[in-house]
Parts: sequence; C-alpha cells; structure tokens
Amino acid sequence: MHIEFDHELSDADAQTLADVLNCEVDDLDEHFSGFAQAAADEYVQMLLGKNAFKRANDFLEFRIYLLVGYVLNGRLPDEAMVSRYFQLSSTEARARLKSVTSKYQRGLERQIKHSVRDILEDADHDEENASHCIAVNNQTIIDLLNSTLASVDGNLSPVSKVRGTVARYEMPQASYDVLWARFGT
Repeated sequence: MHIEFDHELSDADAQTLADVLNCEVDDLDEHFSGFAQAAADEYVQMLLGKNAFKRANDFLEFRIYLLVGYVLNGRLPDEAMVSRYFQLSSTEARARLKSVTSKYQRGLERQIKHSVRDILEDADHDEENASHCIAVNNQTIIDLLNSTLASVDGNLSPVSKVRGTVARYEMPQASYDVLWARFGT
C-alpha cells in the first residue's frame, strides 16, 4: 500500500514544528515523513484490532515505540527528546521510556542492543584508571546497564555518574567488559 497526501501548515506552525524537530522549514517534508508513517501504522493496527488500548499512557507508549522504528532509525530516544516531542516533564518522559523498554522489550531487543553498543563504542577509555566514560542523557539506559551488571555478577561496580556533570558516567574495565560481551557483539 502506498499513501501520499499533502498537509498545509501556517508559516508560524511550520516554523514551530521545524524548531521541535531541530530542522529547517525547507526540510520538514523529509523530517516529518517518519512521523506520518508511524501515525499511519498506529491507525492500521488499531483498525485491524491489534491494539485495543484503554489508557492514555498506553497510546503514548505505543507512539514512542513506533518512533523508534520509523523516526529514530532503531535507536532509543533520550528523555529530552520524549519530553520535547510529547510535551512531558523530564520525570514523566523517564517513566514513559522505562515503561516502553519494559512493555516492548521483545520488539525493541535489537534496537536496545544497538543503542547500547553505540554508547559503548563511543566510550572514552582512561587507561590510567582502567575505566571507561560514556555520555548518556537517558536514565533508562543507565538503569538497563546496571541491571545487566547485577544479573551477571552482583559484585561488579555499577555505571555511576561522574560528579559535577550532567550526563557523563563512568565504569571500571571489568564492568565495561561484561557490558561489551552482552551488547557489543
């Protein structure tokens, strides 16, 4: 099935939408097409009776799940993005992300693995201290990393916030190695 349509926006709305999506107004067609595909998929699944949601949060979480596939190229959003797109507080965005990764864990398993692998690949290695530092603005990912470490060996050191930073975390080499074995391959 191939669906194509036009949607007219006022100049002010187009500029606001471009600001939210971090793009130029001239690039809105390209940046918004994934959202349109996600919305169409949501309606198709609803009309086919595949999702019978009753709570508003269920709809919201399903939309976040669809964004991973249609907008974010299989990467998990961070809390700031969820907050910006859905006009939620950072606390509510964190709660929704945590719920999405739990509720859709089987459907997101590959995406979560790739997101974590990318984070671990970008880690700064500190040979002197035998540790690795990562930059992550997503508490759900940090919780996932620490729960993975705990499930492997409760004696491993956690991924912990670097004091005085907003979104920088560190872990010793042993913890990094366990996480790389789980997510990097």
